[in-house]
Amino acid sequence: MSLSAALQAVSLEVPDLQRAERVAAAAAFAAWRVLVDGHLSRHEERTLRRVFQRDFDEREIDLIVRLLETRGESLAALPYSAWMEVLGPWLLPEEYAAARRAGTRSGQYAGDLTATLAVRWPLPIDEGGRTRWAPQELRWGGEALHVGGPHGIHSMVVPWGDVQSIEPVDPWPELLVEWKSYGGAVANARIAPKGDREAFADRVSDLLEAARERVPAASDRVRIGWLATPDVRLEDAPGWPGEEPESHASYRTAPRKPEEVLAVRERPTGLRVLLAWLASSPDRPFSDDVVEARLTATHLYVQRRRGGVKRVSRGALRTRRGDLDAVYVFGRRTEILLTGRAGCPVCRALDVQLMKG
Repeated sequence: MSLSAALQAVSLEVPDLQRAERVAAAAAFAAWRVLVDGHLSRHEERTLRRVFQRDFDEREIDLIVRLLETRGESLAALPYSAWMEVLGPWLLPEEYAAARRAGTRSGQYAGDLTATLAVRWPLPIDEGGRTRWAPQELRWGGEALHVGGPHGIHSMVVPWGDVQSIEPVDPWPELLVEWKSYGGAVANARIAPKGDREAFADRVSDLLEAARERVPAASDRVRIGWLATPDVRLEDAPGWPGEEPESHASYRTAPRKPEEVLAVRERPTGLRVLLAWLASSPDRPFSDDVVEARLTATHLYVQRRRGGVKRVSRGALRTRRGDLDAVYVFGRRTEILLTGRAGCPVCRALDVQLMKG
């Protein structure tokens, strides 16, 4: 996604073009700073809302948060220059004018702008990404949460009073925990299953029930994440929408009206198929690649390289991960990978649906 696409989404609610440009650029800067793993945590959101109060009103900050939640990874992938062209003239007008007269964006100018942003909007940054653990145990008692066994590098004990947030996060069924560490700093870790994913998901559900009773201010610190949505699955479809066989029902039975197709993702050929095969892996099997998709007002229809046509309700669309290759998540965990998202009519319509929320 380009900055202009983010601006188009923002301008629907911020008619002042200059302010809309600044909102979109600030969202891109925030994505570059905080969305190391593609997720905006409670601590990061609270910090973002606090530091942006200086320059934006509550509605504009809500838009920045929504952009990070729906298009964060795409914004984080933008080059530095994409949002520098908006924030530079605003925050460093004299330096920007001098750099423009010189016909270049000097390294000193870029460094000055980065330093200015770091002081003006001091957002947390984690250059190495969150700690990722796959513990053997996830247990708790009346005093603390225990992750991992009693010993070992991948183990910790977090008193309930130090917990800042507990949240089930994508990819399902992972769990994000934030807690106060030494000196009051907020530490965090992503906890992934080691073994049975279904059993781990059940364990996460049980943990959230316990956390609601033990974590201070639980209504703010315990987020339900993917537990908030039903566990929908792809279902077999009789065929592509608009191509259902003609009804032979009697005159007493009204024929079913086929769904109108609003967007089509055509079947790839030649080089695109070869590139998809080269990009395949055990985690992304070539046979699972979606080769064709059609979108109606109510359903997304897809066909993979193996199997027939399947569909899922558009109303179950929850989020999207990735940029050029996008994983659309329906319900709790149904994932549909659409590679080469740029220019795809189906992806474009799903992205608009996510933004409108």
